[in-house]
Parts: sequence; structure tokens; C-alpha cells
Amino acid sequence: MDSPSLAMPAGLLRSEEPEAPALFDQVMEELGPLFDPPAAPRAAEWAMAYWVAGRIADGSLDPATGTYLV
Repeated sequence: MDSPSLAMPAGLLRSEEPEAPALFDQVMEELGPLFDPPAAPRAAEWAMAYWVAGRIADGSLDPATGTYLV
């Protein structure tokens, strides 16, 4: 996963720490919705497979990487 702002929080100086929450929110918004698995293990496995397949289908995940994840 990558986003234009992903590296910014890592490069903050200690004096810039108060900016971290806003940068984190910005990165999360750029990345879009992340996987939120169900509590049941079997349902979580299937949900992960569907989520990865969707990311492959929309072009946001390389097919080889997605296959490895599943």
C-alpha cells in the first residue's frame, strides 16, 4: 500500500509531533477503506479472500501479491 503522504509521519521531528494525528488521518483517507475482518475465523478468511480479489480486480493490488496473500 502506498499514498502520497505515507512517509510524512515517519519524518516528523519531535517538535512536530503534534502534527502526527492530522497526518495519520490524511494517510488513512488516501489509502481508503482498509480490511475489517469479521470476528468468526472462517468468515474472516473468506472476507479476506474477497477483499484481496476486489483489490486485484480494481487494479490497486498486483495479482501476484494478492495471490500470495490469499
